Amino acid sequence: MEPPSYIQPSALVEILRNLDAAKKRPVIIDVRDTDYVGGHIRSAVNIPEDNFMDDDDVDALVAEYKDEDTVVFHCMMSQVRGPSCAKRFKARMEIVLEGAAHKPRVLILHGGYERFGTVSIVFVSPRLTATLLMSWKHAAKYYLHVRVFCHQMYKNESDLIEMDA
Repeated sequence: MEPPSYIQPSALVEILRNLDAAKKRPVIIDVRDTDYVGGHIRSAVNIPEDNFMDDDDVDALVAEYKDEDTVVFHCMMSQVRGPSCAKRFKARMEIVLEGAAHKPRVLILHGGYERFGTVSIVFVSPRLTATLLMSWKHAAKYYLHVRVFCHQMYKNESDLIEMDA
């Protein structure tokens, strides 16, 4: 079995933008767990990676999505969870759908949700501001820099309160 291929975020955005009645929307499976609620690709289905541990669970997912043209997997950066779930899904699909005339194409979103969010905010929910589109790591760094800067500028909290007034 060949491993799943990667799709660039810009290519997925183009597919989503150019859908018409003749084309099926790709199924986008977000395998993140609690961080899904902080933002996700619109129309993505949230199936946390825990659902890919047991063969019966994966077989049920294969049966559910067997008629789709394309199934795209991702996590935050598509480095571990997204690719491993895509590989697991594809491996079980080869067994469950052996001899089937049609099998969905299984893809991994290159760079995951983090990179997708920098390419298009139109297909991201909830829509995030440009600052929040940075990776959470960069956002945390940004927050710390601002906090240190404010602390250096204003030595106590009363200065900050007066500044806001």
